[in-house]
Amino acid sequence: LEPEGEQRAGEERAVQVGSLPAHELASRDDDHRPRAARGGPAAAPAPGFIPVDTAWTRITRVPPAASPAYDATHAFVPFSTGDLTAFVLATGEPRWTQPAPTSFAPAADGTRVIVVSETSVQAFRATDGEPLWRVPTPGVIVSAPVATSGWVVVALDSGQLRALRAETGAQVWSTELEAIPSSAPV
Repeated sequence: LEPEGEQRAGEERAVQVGSLPAHELASRDDDHRPRAARGGPAAAPAPGFIPVDTAWTRITRVPPAASPAYDATHAFVPFSTGDLTAFVLATGEPRWTQPAPTSFAPAADGTRVIVVSETSVQAFRATDGEPLWRVPTPGVIVSAPVATSGWVVVALDSGQLRALRAETGAQVWSTELEAIPSSAPV
């Protein structure tokens, strides 16, 4: 999801979601290599250069604040107004909007979407945007959250890495790193 062109005050922006053309999708394996490429490495496309068709375009008045997160049915877009909007992937229609100011990409785990502010972590139900929990952190969050396997992991400016239960936001563990993280935990 990327805005098109330069943004001037008061102008609209286009947000697009793409998908592989049906004939391309049907001709690829799970690793996205064309089935025809099995004959040798020279026939495989360069990583990141798979053709994509535009599935839909949504005009917005404000730019995204960060990259979106995706689950099987939604794109979760944080906007510079401080709102998080869930768009239905199949149609581009907005499903819900909640206030959730962030400068980092959210994380989606199939059930929840996780958003971090400067000093808190918040979870929303992916299907309807219902707030599930919000947890303050003892420091400034310095990267996007990671949500996987029932866990949410965030990095703080103190060098602390914290793991929370995705279902409740309860802290499971924390550890001190030797340096301040400069990217999302993996």
